[in-house]
Formats: sequence, C-alpha cells, structure tokens
Amino acid sequence: MRDFAMLLAFSAYLPLALANGFAAFLLWGWTAAFSPANYLYGFMIEVRYNLIFAVIALGSLMLNRKMQPGKFEFDRTTVLLILLAVHGLFCGVFGYSPNRLNEEVGVQFAKSLAFCLVMPIFVFSRFRIHAVLVMLALGIGFHGLVDGAKFFKSAGAHMVRGIPTSMMSDNNHFAVGLGMILPILIFLYQYSERRLVRWGFLGCVILNVAAILGTNSRGGFLCLSAIGIWFFMTSRRKLVASMMVVVAVVAVVNLAPERWFERIQTIQQGVEDSSFAQRVGAWKVYSAIALENPVFGGGFRSGQV
Repeated sequence: MRDFAMLLAFSAYLPLALANGFAAFLLWGWTAAFSPANYLYGFMIEVRYNLIFAVIALGSLMLNRKMQPGKFEFDRTTVLLILLAVHGLFCGVFGYSPNRLNEEVGVQFAKSLAFCLVMPIFVFSRFRIHAVLVMLALGIGFHGLVDGAKFFKSAGAHMVRGIPTSMMSDNNHFAVGLGMILPILIFLYQYSERRLVRWGFLGCVILNVAAILGTNSRGGFLCLSAIGIWFFMTSRRKLVASMMVVVAVVAVVNLAPERWFERIQTIQQGVEDSSFAQRVGAWKVYSAIALENPVFGGGFRSGQV
C-alpha cells in the first residue's frame, strides 16, 4: 500500500520538478532528509528519488529553464565550500585501503556540498528561504513526529533507533539531527500565518522532543539542554520563555521512562561506562591517524577500517 501511495506521489512530483527548477531543488533536499526507502517495502524501494531530482535540478541550471535571478557568486562562503570539497576529495583518494565506508561516506559528503553550492542560485528570497525551512521540517521533522507519536502511545516503552537508510542510522546521530530541526520548527510555529499550521508545528516540536527522549541518547539530552538555553537567551520575552522552559522540564521529568534517567545518570560515571571507554579508544585511534597524516588523515571513517 505504501509503495502504491509513493508511486502516486512520485507521479505528481516528477512533472512538477520538470516544470520548475526550484521545485526540483526542494524535492532534492526533501528526499535526502526524508529517505523514502525507510518506509517502503516493495517495488518502489529501489527508485533513486534523490538522484532523480538532483539531476533534474542541476539540469535546469544548465538549460537555464524556469530560473529566477539567483546567481552563483565566488564569495567567502563559496570559496570555503569549494576548498572543503577539494580537501575531502584528496582525503578520500589518499585514505586507508581497504575501507568500504570511505567511498560511501565520501559520496554522501560530495552530494551534500553540491546541494549547498547551488543553493544561492535557487534560494534568494524570503519566500524561498521559508520554503526550504518547511522542506526540512517535513523531511527530518516527520521522523520525529512518527517516533514521538509511538513514544506517547506506548507510554515511553517505544525505543527510537534511527533511520537505517540514511546517515542518521545511529540513535545518537538521529537524536542530534532531531534536535537540530527543533529551532526550525519553533521558527515556523512563531511565523506561520494560519493558526492551524502554527499549532501543527507546535505539535511537531512536542513529538520531536519525545522522539529524542525515546533514543535514550545522552548527546540528545545535551542537545535539548543547549536548545533550552538558546531559546531563553534569544527570546525577547524572558518571563514567558522561562515559563515555557520550566514547563518543558517538568513535562520531561514526568513523561520520560525510567531507563532514560538511568542512561542520563551515567554521564556522571564516565570512567566506569563502557560506551565512554569506547569513545576514548576511538579518540586515541583518530589522534594517532591525525598525527601520522596531518593533512589528509586516513579517509572517511578511517577508524572503522
């Protein structure tokens, strides 16, 4: 059933992307953030959605069709991105071998930078910036919405694992990714005109926080703490912001399962924690690699060779 629904959606999205380069760019980003293969099981799972919309978006640039006056400029940011791409290329080429993750992660790295480099051409107005933020909210925020709903339905028993078909397959990466989308969801809640849309984004904020709790990630806990401090510091109405932060803390204390508190308390026992010991070992390995190859390192994910 999901595959037929995706087929119908793809049949509608494809002509839209072919007709408008900015729509293709949004779909390029959305398919990367959403990772449709994570929700499919049948004949549509093998379709390269992200590649298709990326090719259409880049093709629209070369054909200069349906383009607005956005332009590519060699400013400081662009030069730094290009230098980062070149450096990443050399890191991958001179990386340790064999390492199957070197090519896989390197390709993902190149795709992300390509998306960022062409962004100024497609995104140059307030409306289009808002559209990109909505795209990210519908992409990454959707995962938090689904897992957050499962977390509430199971009364905290649901264990959030991450997205196996994306770069956020690890629960810690997934928790931090959901945390990074929270400021965008808060922004969309504050500045959306329609009340129903605003309440929808507020609900997404709550469910994404629940999903972060469901990961049992200590990194996710630190991320939520940083967002709470950021929200208070940047708010113009400190009293209202402090009350909202207090309400959020009380809600977390009352809703989070016991295993979450047990996991967070291990932060104080870092020396005795096996996960912490593994991280210390990884830091030592990567430090040794950096000392041996100070310019290009050992390649992407070289510590996992």
